[in-house]
Amino acid sequence: MKKKKYTITEDNWGEIIRRGRQSANLTQEELGKKIGKDKNYINKLENQKIDPSCFTYITLAKELGYKVFIGDEEI
Repeated sequence: MKKKKYTITEDNWGEIIRRGRQSANLTQEELGKKIGKDKNYINKLENQKIDPSCFTYITLAKELGYKVFIGDEEI
């Protein structure tokens, strides 16, 4: 199954995290454990109440099966 391509913007990143988590059939608690955070942190991310670090973005993306690119290069 081909994953959709998303461009993260300041308006949609929380929804992209939520969709990815739901597609992976993970609860907020399960995703949090996988990246060393708690359920409240994931909830705040999905609702864009906090801004994650670049490292957290990349960790989340990879955990959810997204490819991450900077420019044309995959990281």
